[in-house]
Amino acid sequence: MALTAALKAQIAAWYKALQEQIPDFIPRAPQRQMIADVAKNAGR
Repeated sequence: MALTAALKAQIAAWYKALQEQIPDFIPRAPQRQMIADVAKNAGR
């Protein structure tokens, strides 16, 4: 089962919300990779 566009948008919104709501949040490449891996496995 592939990820739908809606689910991809929701995951992106959650990640953006983290950046906005957590003081001193610094986005890092490993965080994005972890989210991508979780999303990929959620789509299985």
